[in-house]
Amino acid sequence: ILNLGSHPLFEDMLSEKKRKNKDQATIVMKAWCMLNISIEEVSFRAGKFNPLMERTVITEEEKMDLKNIFDFIYDTNAKLLENVETKVSEKLYTETNFVSLIPFFDEALGKDIDDKMMADWLVSFFDTYDGGISVSEEYNNACISAVADNGNIQKRHWALKKSFDEFFKEE
Repeated sequence: ILNLGSHPLFEDMLSEKKRKNKDQATIVMKAWCMLNISIEEVSFRAGKFNPLMERTVITEEEKMDLKNIFDFIYDTNAKLLENVETKVSEKLYTETNFVSLIPFFDEALGKDIDDKMMADWLVSFFDTYDGGISVSEEYNNACISAVADNGNIQKRHWALKKSFDEFFKEE
């Protein structure tokens, strides 16, 4: 987990203090959960998450999957910054959004969707004129409180899924 936590994106995403506190280890484990546990079962509540974090061993294959996703997110963020989408970049690197997006970066890798296309989708979802988190009311409501609860994890997932599928619908 700490090895994956040394990915360069965490230097951009987290303050030095948060990195010293090993916050990246928690984020890596949450990313692992989003890839390897059914969305209906994922919970980041301490009572469920902490014991899981203690007993989980990430395989070499899972480590490579996460590294590839982190590389893709890092490259997508570079595209956002290149296009002066700093608001969306900040939202991408907010922990709740970052973790919620993991399955969609994974899916995009499998569909040969590139970093520019992902950046365009993120802009379509997170670039708001009213200062809200996203264009999805369901997503926004699931980010207000109890973000670690399974119900809100699922609501964010399904709002992102709907947006992702509509944006990348196969012609």
